[in-house]
Amino acid sequence: MLAALHTWSVVIGTLIFAGLGCLTLNVVLFRSRLVPHWLSIWGLIGGTGAIAYGLLGILGFVCCQLCAPFAWYYGNLEVKAIKAGTSPATNQGFAMAGMILGI
Repeated sequence: MLAALHTWSVVIGTLIFAGLGCLTLNVVLFRSRLVPHWLSIWGLIGGTGAIAYGLLGILGFVCCQLCAPFAWYYGNLEVKAIKAGTSPATNQGFAMAGMILGI
């Protein structure tokens, strides 16, 4: 039981805090104009998705089972976008974690 709780806390913590770090970094890059705006906006979209997967997965797992299918759907949507080449491959771990939380 404790091992499963540890695994879930690692997945959830990684999703939320890596997503927050991604948002912070891309806001700084957007405002400082060190990279093209389209690139930092792309990172903002990816960070927002990671946070959404994590929060929907937590809500679906802990209190509201209606949120879990949305976490799976958004995770699946991101995996399809990665395979199509319209989303960076670095988001695949977050997308898979969102799908697992939504199951």
